[in-house]
Amino acid sequence: MSVEIFRALLSQKLKSFPRRLEIGDVVILLYITAFVRQWFWIVNQNSLAWILTFLVSVSIWAIHLLYKDRHDRDDEPMPRRFWLVVALPLFVIYALRVAFPDTSFDVLDYRLINSERALRGLPFTGADFFPTRFPFNPAPDMVTGISRHLLGYRLGTIVNYLVVVWVATLLLRFLRPYIKNVWLACTGVLLLLLTEHLIFIINNYMVDLLALPLLLEATRIALIADEKHTSQNSI
Repeated sequence: MSVEIFRALLSQKLKSFPRRLEIGDVVILLYITAFVRQWFWIVNQNSLAWILTFLVSVSIWAIHLLYKDRHDRDDEPMPRRFWLVVALPLFVIYALRVAFPDTSFDVLDYRLINSERALRGLPFTGADFFPTRFPFNPAPDMVTGISRHLLGYRLGTIVNYLVVVWVATLLLRFLRPYIKNVWLACTGVLLLLLTEHLIFIINNYMVDLLALPLLLEATRIALIADEKHTSQNSI
């Protein structure tokens, strides 16, 4: 009996899988892969470490997709106007410089080094002598590094564009309870994003953007939990 219930629940989750897949879910797979790869730094063979990283990362990602609607079941899907008003102008901004490789000082000075060393294994070894100027946590640099290895040096910065769109979807969810007009809400989201140094950060390998959607999503989930707790207490 329990097996049949499990199969029914699994079938229901799998049927809803394409509908629940969002742009943030695509980006978060890169995040998961970067974090999991660090756990397999202890594996000396790089190919084996990446095979294990892939298997574990996809498993964690699948669990995320199956249970993410626990917090999103009341949310409406992204309106088509969002892609026209927000995503398209952001893509135009990104496309303006996509042909030019990122040669900013910080990227060439240490970002690429942090990324490449961490993607191949332990970033520091006993044979290192003054290996890097800034021993930052390489996880965000690994995220951009994975994108760079998959798409090439110029197109590897597409991860920043995807992160900005992910941030935009979260901002729209914050605004929609207060602004009912979708066109106006989407325009507000675009204006909020354009107040930042978007033209600068959307086309390079700086990692300043990568933590922002995680912070916004954590805030949104906390607010949802607080609203549910408040409504239960009022009852």
